[in-house]
Amino acid sequence: MPLYEYDCPAHGVFELHRAVREFASPASCPACHELSPRILSVPGVSLVERGDRVARDRNERSQHEPRVAQRAPAPASDSGARAWQAAPSGGLPWAIGHQ
Repeated sequence: MPLYEYDCPAHGVFELHRAVREFASPASCPACHELSPRILSVPGVSLVERGDRVARDRNERSQHEPRVAQRAPAPASDSGARAWQAAPSGGLPWAIGHQ
């Protein structure tokens, strides 16, 4: 069961575990039994490991603003166009060990 927060006008904020189907219903305050509205609260993300949080944040950002990889500008001495040179073995430099 999820944990929800409610705000009693007389006694302040309190928490209750309730069924999901009751998420919109007000809850009675444990001190005065007055019906209190549910308030939005921050999820407990600090309990999630850092690596998982970073991956989740990266995935969320990439959904809306994917990063685009761009080639770095060529040095001034390259005149803008870079020609691939053959490796000494006659192969291509990125195909190491493949003949």
